[in-house]
Amino acid sequence: MKNYGDFYSPIANDVDNWYNNTVAPLKNLIADAQANGIDLTRSQEGRALLAKYQRSIPYGELAKMKQSAKAAELYMAAVAEAKSKGLYSDEMERWDIARNGGVDFENWDSRKNGIWTRVAPIQYKSLHDFVDPVLDNIKPYMLSKEEVEGEFGKKYDPDYDYIGVAPSRLEKSLKENMPGLVGSPYWDYYYEKARQDLIADGNYNPSDAEIKDRFIKNSIVADYERVVNPIAEINDLVKMQKDFDYKVRLDNIRTANDIRVKRTPSASGNGN
Repeated sequence: MKNYGDFYSPIANDVDNWYNNTVAPLKNLIADAQANGIDLTRSQEGRALLAKYQRSIPYGELAKMKQSAKAAELYMAAVAEAKSKGLYSDEMERWDIARNGGVDFENWDSRKNGIWTRVAPIQYKSLHDFVDPVLDNIKPYMLSKEEVEGEFGKKYDPDYDYIGVAPSRLEKSLKENMPGLVGSPYWDYYYEKARQDLIADGNYNPSDAEIKDRFIKNSIVADYERVVNPIAEINDLVKMQKDFDYKVRLDNIRTANDIRVKRTPSASGNGN
């Protein structure tokens, strides 16, 4: 019994199956032999029962469980490390296993599913981290009137330049760079999330175009820090015109003052 009683595996089903196919039958055999007064080691009948027990052990399945246990221990260590670095998502991991036609860790059974071979989880990546690189080249630019008023809800003054980044610029960049995102497991994951969002909103059979549009909207929300609210700066030409107008007004005031001074009689001309 010692040879079989020290088996350990992170896979719960394998632990149960190991016990049920090795330790439990032997315990039952010993209990039955004692109840019937059979000496398992000295009597011919007892030795025959032990031989039958040995033949009943599914050695091939036990070998699978041992191999699965080694891989599962590596997997659990990798999961723990990923968690410590904030790079693990149970939801994403279950999705990744399911999309590859597999059974998740908690339900794995080496007798039915074969040897567990997954030694590391998919590295978690948020939607922000997934799409942010394709938006990295967007810098603040001069916003149009439509962007200032339509996207930011601010009054547009033609005397000012408005510098910022509108959500529509993020949308444009995401559309242009979408081919580079497609094919990644993260694309598949967040594409499916977008599809589920539409279903939750009542669109039970969304088209590919609708899903991609929702993906873009979700991406903009996730990376909204890239949006820069308009900063108003007076237009250079307007500023030059205002400076010029100010100088003209100042010169006119000075000229008017000079004329008044010349027309005003001096103190010496009062007949004294």
